[in-house]
Amino acid sequence: MNPLVIPIIFVAMFIQSLAGFGSALIAMPLLLLILPPDVARPLFVLVGQTAGLMFMFEYRKEWQFTDIRWLLLGSLIAVPIGTWVANAMTEDMFMLVLGIILIGYASYALSGVHLPELKGLWGSFFGFCSGVLHSAYNVGGPPLVMYNSTQDWEARRFKGNTQAIFFVMGFFVIYEHIRAGNMSLPVFQNYLLMTPTMLIALLLGFRLEKYIKQAIFRKMVLVLLMIIGLNLLRGVIFG
Repeated sequence: MNPLVIPIIFVAMFIQSLAGFGSALIAMPLLLLILPPDVARPLFVLVGQTAGLMFMFEYRKEWQFTDIRWLLLGSLIAVPIGTWVANAMTEDMFMLVLGIILIGYASYALSGVHLPELKGLWGSFFGFCSGVLHSAYNVGGPPLVMYNSTQDWEARRFKGNTQAIFFVMGFFVIYEHIRAGNMSLPVFQNYLLMTPTMLIALLLGFRLEKYIKQAIFRKMVLVLLMIIGLNLLRGVIFG
């Protein structure tokens, strides 16, 4: 068990509860610095699914199936593909692609570019991209945030719909890890170590959510993602 997982998960889940996204984008690159991918990937799926129970309760009145049905369809089709992609990569390639994803998404979000309103099968496309990234890297948030930002949803409905997709997807990703034999003793040991911290971070974030200026906080998160992504690329390229 590595005690460094505690502060990593605290920061990641605190950010998730405030911003509605970002826990995996923050946690995964940091966990990969101290844990091998075959431990970090299934570990964060378990953490995310446990957190998902709290999110589903917190936003139980906000999320709506009609909002996310196309996203769900695309994402669930893509989960096995994401598993295959991750298993086919070397560790350096895994880290390199993750760094590119972080930099690309942070650059897009900070640029101020806005997509037009998207409907129907566009939801399946963005859901498919999210499913591949979530299964491979646990970072399926960017496509969902990009699509959901084009919808006329207030903040809590946005968060509720996003979390509902992750919660359903999570069961399928867990199944893929079980099928691949990734649910090992180190995974469960680290999971038990970080669970209390995760719960405290989420509860604290839920209570502070209404006092935080969301626009400023999200920009701070995006800058942090950019820094983490650049650091990942530096580590892979320059060793």
